[in-house]
Amino acid sequence: MTSTQPMTETDSPEGRTADRAHAATQAPDAATIAGLTDLLVKAVRALGAAGEPDQASRVAAKAWWVLKDCPRQAERINGTMHYLAKLPQGRESATGD
Repeated sequence: MTSTQPMTETDSPEGRTADRAHAATQAPDAATIAGLTDLLVKAVRALGAAGEPDQASRVAAKAWWVLKDCPRQAERINGTMHYLAKLPQGRESATGD
Protein backbone atom coordinates (compact mmCIF):
# COMPACT_ATOMS: atom_id res chain seq x y z
CA MET A 1 0.00 0.00 0.00
CA THR A 2 1.46 3.37 -1.00
CA SER A 3 0.72 6.67 0.69
CA THR A 4 -1.46 7.74 -2.25
CA GLN A 5 -3.92 4.91 -1.72
CA PRO A 6 -6.66 5.44 0.86
CA MET A 7 -6.74 3.15 3.87
CA THR A 8 -9.46 0.55 3.53
CA GLU A 9 -11.42 -1.04 6.36
CA THR A 10 -9.28 -4.19 6.15
CA ASP A 11 -6.09 -2.08 6.39
CA SER A 12 -7.12 -0.69 9.78
CA PRO A 13 -6.55 -2.67 12.99
CA GLU A 14 -10.31 -2.92 13.43
CA GLY A 15 -10.70 -4.30 9.90
CA ARG A 16 -8.02 -6.95 10.46
CA THR A 17 -9.81 -8.04 13.61
CA ALA A 18 -13.07 -8.26 11.69
CA ASP A 19 -11.33 -10.29 8.95
CA ARG A 20 -9.97 -12.74 11.54
CA ALA A 21 -13.39 -13.08 13.16
CA HIS A 22 -14.96 -13.75 9.74
CA ALA A 23 -12.26 -16.32 8.89
CA ALA A 24 -12.77 -18.05 12.23
CA THR A 25 -16.41 -18.68 11.39
CA GLN A 26 -15.43 -20.55 8.22
CA ALA A 27 -14.25 -23.98 9.35
CA PRO A 28 -11.49 -25.51 7.21
CA ASP A 29 -12.24 -28.82 5.56
CA ALA A 30 -10.73 -32.12 6.72
CA ALA A 31 -8.18 -32.21 3.89
CA THR A 32 -6.86 -28.77 4.86
CA ILE A 33 -6.56 -29.76 8.52
CA ALA A 34 -4.79 -33.01 7.58
CA GLY A 35 -2.39 -31.21 5.25
CA LEU A 36 -1.52 -28.58 7.84
CA THR A 37 -1.05 -31.29 10.46
CA ASP A 38 1.40 -33.08 8.14
CA LEU A 39 3.41 -29.88 7.75
CA LEU A 40 3.34 -29.18 11.47
CA VAL A 41 4.49 -32.71 12.35
CA LYS A 42 7.44 -32.40 9.95
CA ALA A 43 8.33 -28.96 11.28
CA VAL A 44 8.28 -29.86 14.98
CA ARG A 45 10.19 -33.09 14.36
CA ALA A 46 12.84 -31.10 12.46
CA LEU A 47 12.98 -28.55 15.29
CA GLY A 48 13.46 -31.36 17.79
CA ALA A 49 16.13 -33.03 15.68
CA ALA A 50 17.92 -29.67 15.39
CA GLY A 51 18.47 -29.67 19.15
CA GLU A 52 15.32 -27.88 20.32
CA PRO A 53 13.06 -30.69 21.52
CA ASP A 54 11.69 -28.60 24.42
CA GLN A 55 10.53 -25.83 22.10
CA ALA A 56 9.20 -28.38 19.61
CA SER A 57 7.24 -30.07 22.39
CA ARG A 58 5.68 -26.78 23.46
CA VAL A 59 4.58 -26.07 19.88
CA ALA A 60 3.21 -29.61 19.51
CA ALA A 61 1.31 -29.33 22.79
CA LYS A 62 -0.34 -26.11 21.63
CA ALA A 63 -1.21 -27.79 18.34
CA TRP A 64 -2.75 -30.73 20.20
CA TRP A 65 -4.93 -28.31 22.16
CA VAL A 66 -6.12 -26.68 18.92
CA LEU A 67 -6.79 -30.07 17.31
CA LYS A 68 -8.37 -31.83 20.29
CA ASP A 69 -11.74 -31.83 18.51
CA CYS A 70 -10.16 -33.56 15.49
CA PRO A 71 -9.26 -36.94 17.04
CA ARG A 72 -7.22 -38.34 14.16
CA GLN A 73 -5.03 -35.25 13.85
CA ALA A 74 -4.71 -34.81 17.62
CA GLU A 75 -3.48 -38.41 17.81
CA ARG A 76 -0.80 -37.66 15.19
CA ILE A 77 0.37 -34.72 17.27
CA ASN A 78 0.32 -36.92 20.39
CA GLY A 79 2.56 -39.44 18.64
CA THR A 80 4.91 -36.64 17.64
CA MET A 81 5.09 -35.47 21.25
CA HIS A 82 6.07 -39.02 22.29
CA TYR A 83 8.82 -38.98 19.63
CA LEU A 84 10.06 -35.61 20.90
CA ALA A 85 10.09 -36.83 24.50
CA LYS A 86 12.61 -39.54 23.56
CA LEU A 87 15.09 -37.03 22.11
CA PRO A 88 17.97 -35.71 24.22
CA GLN A 89 16.65 -32.61 26.00
CA GLY A 90 18.36 -29.26 25.45
CA ARG A 91 21.35 -28.27 23.39
CA GLU A 92 23.84 -29.42 26.07
CA SER A 93 22.56 -33.00 25.85
CA ALA A 94 22.62 -32.97 22.07
CA THR A 95 26.23 -31.71 21.90
CA GLY A 96 27.58 -33.74 24.82
CA ASP A 97 28.38 -30.65 26.95
